[in-house]
Amino acid sequence: MSNIQVPNLAVQMSSVSLREEDATAINYDQISYKAPVYKMRQVPQISGGTNVVLSANSVSQSIWNCPDMTSNFSEGYIVFDAPCAGNATLNFGNVFHTDFIPIDSLKFKPTSGNPVVDITSVQQYTKVSQAMALSMTDYLSRGGVFGDTAIGASLPVSECTGCQPFSTQVLQDDSEIDAKKPSAAYIVNATGLVNRDVTNISNISGVTNDEKTPQRLVAGTFTAGSATTIRYKIPLSAFTGTALAINRSICYGQVMQLTVNWAPLTNWGFASLNTAAAPVSLAPITLTNVYLYLPEDISETGEYIKGLAHTSGLQLNVPYLDCSIYNGTGAAGTQSATYLLTPGMGNLLKRVMFLASNNTQTLHLTANLDNVNASRFASIQTYYDAKPLQDFALAVADSTLWQNMQPKIKNTPSCIDKRNYEINCFYMDNFSDADSSVDFPENDLKVSGLTVAGAQKSYYAKYTTLAANSNVYIYAVWSRTLVIKPTGLAWVGI
Repeated sequence: MSNIQVPNLAVQMSSVSLREEDATAINYDQISYKAPVYKMRQVPQISGGTNVVLSANSVSQSIWNCPDMTSNFSEGYIVFDAPCAGNATLNFGNVFHTDFIPIDSLKFKPTSGNPVVDITSVQQYTKVSQAMALSMTDYLSRGGVFGDTAIGASLPVSECTGCQPFSTQVLQDDSEIDAKKPSAAYIVNATGLVNRDVTNISNISGVTNDEKTPQRLVAGTFTAGSATTIRYKIPLSAFTGTALAINRSICYGQVMQLTVNWAPLTNWGFASLNTAAAPVSLAPITLTNVYLYLPEDISETGEYIKGLAHTSGLQLNVPYLDCSIYNGTGAAGTQSATYLLTPGMGNLLKRVMFLASNNTQTLHLTANLDNVNASRFASIQTYYDAKPLQDFALAVADSTLWQNMQPKIKNTPSCIDKRNYEINCFYMDNFSDADSSVDFPENDLKVSGLTVAGAQKSYYAKYTTLAANSNVYIYAVWSRTLVIKPTGLAWVGI
């Protein structure tokens, strides 16, 4: 196998003072890199075996101990089977999002120590971040949801291609639903479903056309009393702007712990396909076959990286995601959502993303980010240290908001068309050197961004006619320097 020279696979080492010992000064700008050879490792939960019991109104937890090995975590994934119980009503079924991840919060850390990844409000973030920060190829091929997707019959899981999003077709009836092609809504075990028209599907997202309903999974019953099972795959690359999404082989030199707090079932249900029936909370269910799969890099380079982590150490830049929530209160009108930039939070500020979401995160309002016809907000303008970053407020109505965002997302699923942008509505300021969002996962390893030094600064977005029932989620991605030593992990320069 030929050698490939890969620059900056591991960032240049420097002498870093740690409490236990001094890191050896090592200088390597590039190493000889053989194409990685991955051996998939199946990791069970450390408690609960292969099952997770989900409750209707409280979070449930899964914890995995990730082995001490060289792994490309962005190629790993979580998988489980979710049963959907039968209902007595014909053509009734709950509808679940598949364009977001049903997780309340997530941490990735040593078994003892501070987290390398700490995400809150995962549902809201991943619904937009996947479409914003992944390339179209990665987004469409990431797997997704599997299930009984045939009309009038059940396909085995092995024959399902998975749920691929962002179709703009209008499904007039069940004859147009095809398990083998992308669709905005995948029908699971849909025997008996007839005349499924635009009116029915509009109840899923609260908008008027199926093309404004990117990727929902219909799950439940359409023949009275029947049940089905969904196999759900969550790629770790979905957690963009974090160390889990770095497409590199990394060894942390110790056992790392991944903790997932699953969202309550009331946050999974979205709507009902039966226009005469309201969505319902699911009774407690048990997820089965719950596993974390991690690819171990068993190539020569993988062994070399592991050796460095256990001896002289590694140092690299990693992205770190921070979340703040602004609660919209009172009557609709001009409001400001503020994120305080604290010196030392990271070496550099890479980007800030604002999401306006419904503040009632249950049933059909779960992670509802729709901004069709400016129903959530009419315009936005952001400020850094009281200075406007745009010369004028960016408006939905005259497309100045869209035109400002388009260059930042031009190669991503978010930029398919304006309709999808309105559904997954967000605004982002980019301070890194990427010219398009498709570069963001790789770009986060680079030394670029806004330096925040001195006194704490105020960074905020001013919205006009922000709906009173809105929450604004503010996600900031910082660049941090991580030192990996046999004695533990440490952040440098924060």
